[in-house]
Amino acid sequence: MAKRLRLSLEQVAILSQAQHAAIADASETLPPSEEHPLLAREQRLLDISADGTRIIEPKKSFEEARRERVIRMWEERGDFADVHEDMLDKKERAADDHSATSAVERLAALMHGSGNDEAAPTADAVAAPAAPAGTISERDFVQVRDEMLRHLDSALFNTELAQSILGMLIQTARGTAAPADAEAPQNDFMLDPNSLSLSALTLKESARELPPGLERRSRKLVLEQTQSMARNAADILDTGAAEIRRCLEPGRARWNALAEIQRRGWKLTPGRPLVDMERLDMSGARGNLLFGFGAPVLMGDGSVRDEGARDAWIGYGIPEAPVPLLQKTLAYWPDDAQDARIAFPDRSWTRLRAIFCEKKGGSTREWISGASASLDQSVDAQLHDAQLDAVDAELFRELAAYSGVLSSVFPRSVSESCITLPLSSTLEVRFELEKTKPQSSTSSEAGANDAKASPGGIAPDMVLTATDDDASMVSDDTKPRTESPVATLLLNLLRLRMLRSWSAQAASVVAARPGVVSSTGRTSLLSPLWDLFQYTLFLSRLRQIILDVVASHPESSVEWRPYDLVTDIDQWVAELFDTGDDALRGVECGGTVLVSSGSTVVAQFVLKAPSDMLVYFPQHTTHAGTGLRLAVELGQVGALLAAELDMHNT
Repeated sequence: MAKRLRLSLEQVAILSQAQHAAIADASETLPPSEEHPLLAREQRLLDISADGTRIIEPKKSFEEARRERVIRMWEERGDFADVHEDMLDKKERAADDHSATSAVERLAALMHGSGNDEAAPTADAVAAPAAPAGTISERDFVQVRDEMLRHLDSALFNTELAQSILGMLIQTARGTAAPADAEAPQNDFMLDPNSLSLSALTLKESARELPPGLERRSRKLVLEQTQSMARNAADILDTGAAEIRRCLEPGRARWNALAEIQRRGWKLTPGRPLVDMERLDMSGARGNLLFGFGAPVLMGDGSVRDEGARDAWIGYGIPEAPVPLLQKTLAYWPDDAQDARIAFPDRSWTRLRAIFCEKKGGSTREWISGASASLDQSVDAQLHDAQLDAVDAELFRELAAYSGVLSSVFPRSVSESCITLPLSSTLEVRFELEKTKPQSSTSSEAGANDAKASPGGIAPDMVLTATDDDASMVSDDTKPRTESPVATLLLNLLRLRMLRSWSAQAASVVAARPGVVSSTGRTSLLSPLWDLFQYTLFLSRLRQIILDVVASHPESSVEWRPYDLVTDIDQWVAELFDTGDDALRGVECGGTVLVSSGSTVVAQFVLKAPSDMLVYFPQHTTHAGTGLRLAVELGQVGALLAAELDMHNT
């Protein structure tokens, strides 16, 4: 058994609290350049706050600093209480054994009375100072420490490896059943590939070899399966090639047509995978239904059609139209299109017509707008016709919704296909939706008269087109219709104004001004036209009154200037078509009427649409002087004008 060695203790100087504080104060007062390196303490940075303030580790107290210093010194010097003599150097141990043997021999010689001179050198050796017992040099200590740490590291690694292998064996022995919770964390075993013997985990070559008969049978089975898979792949490729050959020509023609449509300026949009179940039972009424793409469509009668497998749609809507209208104005190119006809699933097949109707007694005359029909059946013509159908259907809804605010005297009449707006007691305007045949040529349903048109009129200042034969009144049963440029102009004007309102709404959405899009902007669709019509009727009645008064005064004359306020005709037409910057501004229209007696102007009427009137009598004498200006109504004009003419003549 190795014997224990006694170690010597060295005295360590520990400063008192007062001395430590004095040294700390002295080190803090010294500048960084003069501070002693042994007394310098580096403050550790703990964190940096959001505003950039540095958070430094606070200074430790005297007790904490002394405790850390003692612990650090103990860790550096170590505990040598269990150091055995076997760990010491062999040379030093041999020297100690030799010195111990020499001491025993000298003691034995003294006991036997041996006094020869040979004992003197031994006595000198005994008297020589020996090395302190239980000490070890620094070089030997480092070697012993490194050896112990190496053994501990190896033992720790072997322990962890054995624990991982044992855990794997236990988990394998419990079974391969999945846990109840699939998301439960699994054990992760750490194994070093260099520490495992991979050859022990593989089978020997003799164990992997199959018997000769079984090996041939296995090879034959593999060859049969490979041949079967090759045959199936060939069948699939053959079927695909036949399908490609079958649909190549129709598909090529279809995509060439779609590319040509896109080059002409129409828009193409990808198909959407939808199935409109509400229209499945309408296959008998409408052949082309709106479906998505990706799968055949089961019709209401049980048949299966591939028309719904559309991958590209043609958008023929007006670019300024609202989004709901653009979503409905879609068409597609049918697979079986032989005559280059496009299928329109949501087309209304209706066309709007404007009709002026005059009723007098038991007779009726009508002036209708011209039919806007295409002259050919090209792709562009079909799309333009469908676009006009969509615009007319939307215009009809706009007129039906906002025509009630125009006049409170004459009641309007609205049905599913007709809107009637009375203009006077004998004149009214109707907007009718007429059905068109989907497969018919572009001819008007009502037809056009071949007779040459000559000008006629509904009112003194509104000229329509009629034939000489229609001048005589006929019964209600016949109701002759004649194309009128005024009715055509009115319908086209309403279409353009609606497109302008769509553009204004789109511009307000882009400019983030939702207040502009209001009911006022939509009622302006008819308001300027209604004001212009009221001004026309006002002029007609005023002319009749003035002519009746002037007829009783032969020396009087009338000069009509009802449109003097229209100085710039281009600007006035732009405002009428609502193409100016302000879409809500009304159309300014007005003028003057001069009534003279001889060469003297007796009355001057200043007019402004729709029915504003101001009369000025320059020869009328009052207590304030000559001249009288009055705002009068239409019913007062006759009496005032007759009195002024009588006064001037007398």
